[in-house]
Amino acid sequence: MALLVGSVVALLLASTTALLTPTHQATPVPDPTSIPPVVWELRSIVVAGEQTAVGNPSAYTVQFLPNGELRLRADCNQGSGPYRLAGQTFAAGPFRTTRMRCRPSSLDQAFLRGLETATTWSSEDGRLVLGDPAVELALDFVPRLAGVVWEWQGFQGGNDREVVPGDPTAYTVEFLGAGQFVLRADCNGGGGPYEAAGPTVDLRLAVITEAVCEDPTTDREFLRIVEEASSFVFANGDLILVLPADAGTARFTARPIAEEGAATPAAG
Repeated sequence: MALLVGSVVALLLASTTALLTPTHQATPVPDPTSIPPVVWELRSIVVAGEQTAVGNPSAYTVQFLPNGELRLRADCNQGSGPYRLAGQTFAAGPFRTTRMRCRPSSLDQAFLRGLETATTWSSEDGRLVLGDPAVELALDFVPRLAGVVWEWQGFQGGNDREVVPGDPTAYTVEFLGAGQFVLRADCNGGGGPYEAAGPTVDLRLAVITEAVCEDPTTDREFLRIVEEASSFVFANGDLILVLPADAGTARFTARPIAEEGAATPAAG
């Protein structure tokens, strides 16, 4: 237990400054005509009508930023490039990518070609599909918890009680690697381990600072929601944390994490 708390404290010290520093990016506004800026993992790809399941979805990801740029991972390579939306039509590329030689079984080239070939997009039941019906192409994605900062938009209790924070950017959760999360609760920061398997989630707040904030009631409600959440779903790119026994749901929207010091990929 001492080792766990020690590692979480170290994580908190490294992360609290960033969490409590005002962001330089505007909070994304939910928009049915835009693709939410979550990190999307590829689950399957259909080329010429033939479907291939992706064995390692986390190796093939794309994130659509509000500024018209996308970030991608194609197995052993990473890259970026422009994308354009007009209604349900889609266009992307050209991409700038690193040029590592991935393993022979890699889907990296098929993934990149699919992104550049896709002409339409649709979102339903929490999934994103990019495709081109003319050539029987479809890339099927699902969102993941990690890779963004989740900003709390409000809580709807089972008894119709509502809690809406005055500043959603002051109440955030970020899921990190190795099963750890960090959060901001107004003027306080904290974190701990979490487990997520399918729709179930368990966040265990191991450490939290104890400053007296301007609205302690909202702070306590936010921390209660995070600790009591037992499952989650995605809805239109938003994260919904669900409390047990129909006690209520909390909605979070995704804010992209700024990349710092990243090397510029080669044009590809």
